[in-house]
Amino acid sequence: LVGGALGGFVAVLLTHPLDLVKVRFTVQLQQRQTYTSIYNAGSRIIAEEGVAGLYKGLRVALLGIIPYEGATFMAYELIKSWLPTGDSNSRLLSYMIGGCIAGAFSQTFSYPFDLIKKRLQVQSHARGMIHTGYRGGIDCLRKIWRHEGLLGLYKGNFANLLKVGPYTAVQFATYEQMKKLYFFVEKEKFAVR
Repeated sequence: LVGGALGGFVAVLLTHPLDLVKVRFTVQLQQRQTYTSIYNAGSRIIAEEGVAGLYKGLRVALLGIIPYEGATFMAYELIKSWLPTGDSNSRLLSYMIGGCIAGAFSQTFSYPFDLIKKRLQVQSHARGMIHTGYRGGIDCLRKIWRHEGLLGLYKGNFANLLKVGPYTAVQFATYEQMKKLYFFVEKEKFAVR
């Protein structure tokens, strides 16, 4: 639980500027293209918004990744204990089902953080970008709640679940297989000695 949350925290901290650039590319208007390359986007964001511009939404992302990663691993271990563990094929299927359910649960739980992060990331005064006027994460949350209600915090969650379910199914099946391989290799090392 703690390891998963800490790992996610460090990963978000290191990759957030690239995530911000990705999100900006996603929402820029085709007819008024703002950025032409990753380098162009990064340098323009720094020139127009300062280095801090690359970190818009970082606080919310860090607050969201902790419950997401922690809940994913916690839910996976709990669900895995409920699933059958027969032959290796049924174990692999159990790992995939457990991963899929755990990912869907934790993503739904933490999705509002991701939505708010993205809304903060896309706001810019650059030509061709979205001008939203959020003053920070709390202001964004209040405006979504006031104007869009609870469901506004989950816009896009269904499409996201279509990605997250298979992703975490493969992630945990691979995780379990790598654990088995590691323990097999370690056991063989001791047997050789």
